[in-house]
Amino acid sequence: MLRKILISFMIIFIGAGMIVPVHGVSAQTSTIVILVSDNEADSAVADNIGELLNAPVVETVWGAYDPKVSAQIVEKEPDFVIIIGGELAVPAEYEEDISTMGIEIIRWAGQNREETSFRAVKGLKEYFPTVFEGIKVLSIIDGRDSVSYGEMKLAEHGIVAFVNYESADFEARVDELINLINPDLVYITLLKQRSPQDEYIFKGGAKVDKIVQKYQSSSIVVSPVSVLISKKDVLGEIDSAENRILEANATFDGLQEPKAKAMLENAMREVEQAREALANGDYATAYLKAITAKGHAEIALKHANELRRGIFQGSVEFALRRQIARLRWMVVGLKNTGADITEIEQLLDNAENDLKSHRYDEAQKMIDEAKNRIKEIFANRKGREHGHPPKRGKH
Repeated sequence: MLRKILISFMIIFIGAGMIVPVHGVSAQTSTIVILVSDNEADSAVADNIGELLNAPVVETVWGAYDPKVSAQIVEKEPDFVIIIGGELAVPAEYEEDISTMGIEIIRWAGQNREETSFRAVKGLKEYFPTVFEGIKVLSIIDGRDSVSYGEMKLAEHGIVAFVNYESADFEARVDELINLINPDLVYITLLKQRSPQDEYIFKGGAKVDKIVQKYQSSSIVVSPVSVLISKKDVLGEIDSAENRILEANATFDGLQEPKAKAMLENAMREVEQAREALANGDYATAYLKAITAKGHAEIALKHANELRRGIFQGSVEFALRRQIARLRWMVVGLKNTGADITEIEQLLDNAENDLKSHRYDEAQKMIDEAKNRIKEIFANRKGREHGHPPKRGKH
């Protein structure tokens, strides 16, 4: 137990190292892979949990499905996969691919990034309770604050949770996390612009002070931590927003969706406003404009993906071609494990020939047979059946 010292305030300058990272103790014996989108909050949670479980993290572009990512997962021959984030962030196609291999899936997701963070921590406690024996530090960060995570992730024996500082249940959620984790020390970050005298970028200072006062007589040390945002941080967020806009534009590629197009136009204007604010030294406005632009681009990307799914569902031939293309990537992943995939490739070749001749029923039969063989070969790679996640509270 740490000595009971109430740290009234700490200033952490971004870029300055704080504490040396230490891998968490993993209580699991199965091979785990974590799949997450490149959303800053979700990927931060995934990296943190990956450290605690000694599990590799595979990342996909937010809202986009890429069968090459599924192939990366197959190469790692997991017993099960943990998905962090909802289907908007990590599309359902990944679950379909992973299930094709006979691998079972656990998805920890909420309606937003803060709820996803909480459910991930809760799920970790349910499935891997012994991991929490080594956790001494809880770092609480506003869900919109990707800057503070870069510093707080270095906390030794620590876990990170994202909370909406402006929500009515902020205090209740912090209490839930503390009761769930039972840490010795709790950091609650407050993002500031340029100097300690400036205002917080996100509201919540009064709420944080209230929580600090609440735990003064507790054995748990609760300390506010001021994190200073830099020009580099803002530029990184602007670049991230611009990349999301490019991804959305590429996904549309000829598709017509007026509302989504208007959303993208808003996002581009907000990026320009962010750059103007940055040039004027207003980091707070620039950062807020950048994260707003990214959010609008993600909504547009969501609409584009929905349109494309509708096209695939509306055409039998498109749907079959897509199934074959996806399975071929599963085969690539399987081949990289050292498996003999000759029979599966032949089945997929037969399916393509049937498709060319418009024998759709026969093509589907070949595809289904290929799926069965993929599952059998993958299971036999380890001499046992895959797909059994740990029992809750047994590890």
